[in-house]
Amino acid sequence: MSTGANVIDTVLDMLEENKVTPIFWTRAELFVHLNDGMMELNLMAGKYQSEQAFAPTVNTIQTTPAGIIGILHIGTSSKVLIRKRSLEGMDREKRSWANEVSPNNVIKRWGPVGLNLFFVYPKLNAPGMTVNLTTLDMPGVIGEGTTIPLDEEYVEALIDYTFHMARFKEGGQEFSLAMKNYEEFRETCGYIMRRKLSENYVLWSKEPHADTGPRYSTGARS
Repeated sequence: MSTGANVIDTVLDMLEENKVTPIFWTRAELFVHLNDGMMELNLMAGKYQSEQAFAPTVNTIQTTPAGIIGILHIGTSSKVLIRKRSLEGMDREKRSWANEVSPNNVIKRWGPVGLNLFFVYPKLNAPGMTVNLTTLDMPGVIGEGTTIPLDEEYVEALIDYTFHMARFKEGGQEFSLAMKNYEEFRETCGYIMRRKLSENYVLWSKEPHADTGPRYSTGARS
């Protein structure tokens, strides 16, 4: 598998720069672009996911666990998916929903509230039960000796992204010509996303406006 150093060396070759003592670009600034590319790939394709147990409080609003980008979906302890809704959808369905308490400690709905909170409905009557969160996680920081935990085709996409962003420093025609590298990066991310969707029951909810409402659609749901 490729390392961060391999990617930067390749990009410097494409830029026709010295790999040891580059002049116009530094290895440090190219690593910033590489790590940005890792983040963008993850946001577009949902590559880094994990599951964790979560114990909701007795409140309607819950705090998203630290160290993650966001929650993709929530299931019961036996991994039966809980339906995802928006705040708007809940308000339309039942205006008093936020005050309801579950008599048997069963959560029927959940949804995001901003970036670091989410709601559950109905709220619990007592603590002690757990749910299963599937989360989108932060990729680790890539350095010189870091092995990139991706197949080579996706490493090629990161090379395209890093090269494209490096060309922005030059601007003009050089940057315009590098747009095709960014398109290649996006195409590869789309392939990862399609494959991930075939592996998971859901990455983003297919229910219309189920994420954050009609003004914040996550894209086509066909």
